[in-house]
Amino acid sequence: MNRKGQAALEYLMTYGWALIVIAIVVGVLIFIVSTPVTGVKCNSSDPTKIIVKSSNILATDADAKIQIQNATGGQAIVTGVADGAPFDDAATTFDGEGIDEAIAGDIGNGTTTYTWASAKQIDIVPDYADQTAGSSFNGYFTISYNDAFGYAKTATITCQGTV
Repeated sequence: MNRKGQAALEYLMTYGWALIVIAIVVGVLIFIVSTPVTGVKCNSSDPTKIIVKSSNILATDADAKIQIQNATGGQAIVTGVADGAPFDDAATTFDGEGIDEAIAGDIGNGTTTYTWASAKQIDIVPDYADQTAGSSFNGYFTISYNDAFGYAKTATITCQGTV
């Protein structure tokens, strides 16, 4: 009985490194094959406070949507929303209200605020010129807000990738 155990242990000690290398190579290949290489990904500059739940940026803006969530631990008072090219202020909406109309008034200038409840998800429906499929895409939104403690914060949602 001891000889079989010793033989198995000697086999693993001799060839175990090869088994580990094979397992790592297979894992890397699976990761590379299953990871999409195209698509636009949106990320938050402060993912512990403002979470990007989902994003759908395509060559045309027909079904485009970015869904974000307040994760500040309390209600946030949004004091400003701005976007950068190729997103267009004129038609982009933030929770159903236009950025230029400035969310229930003139939030873009900071004169009106928007109360964002804790854990509430908001849809940003971006407007942008049609893109050529396969071209690179870069755009961002900047959200200025006061957290539950009244501190002024800024989060930038950056969208990059290939449409």
